[in-house]
Amino acid sequence: MYINNTCCHVCLEEFYTRECVLNHIRYTSHACRAALLLQGPVMTMEDDNDLAGADAVEHREHLRIPGTY
Repeated sequence: MYINNTCCHVCLEEFYTRECVLNHIRYTSHACRAALLLQGPVMTMEDDNDLAGADAVEHREHLRIPGTY
């Protein structure tokens, strides 16, 4: 609920997908995670669920290899 696009709101680094920026927050940048937690959520739980569903579809499309359908 703290990230609503593909950019880290703290360090302003742009990522390819929302999942990539979430991984940045989860595993790479402890400073960004701490700052985001202090700022609080930027969207509702429903909005987060909608984005997560859209991210899953985009991820599946990205992983498809042409000619293997």
